[in-house]
Amino acid sequence: MKKKTSRSDTRPTGPVVKKSCWFCDNKKIPNYKEYADLERFVTTRGKIVGRKRSGLCARHQRSLAREVKRARHIGLIAFSQ
Repeated sequence: MKKKTSRSDTRPTGPVVKKSCWFCDNKKIPNYKEYADLERFVTTRGKIVGRKRSGLCARHQRSLAREVKRARHIGLIAFSQ
């Protein structure tokens, strides 16, 4: 009979490293005109990357989403690729 593993057995061990916000570190704010910076946080399928994966703070994640949508509307970033 196979032993059931609990969730704690599958978690990686070691220190938890929190990502720091890219915009806070570089002292920038998301801006639709700087679409090269925004493309870092958009997947190849055109989805905006979530906070857990991107490491952004809540404030910059909200403004990033707003600016990506503006850049898409104007045509600087494609809706999908």
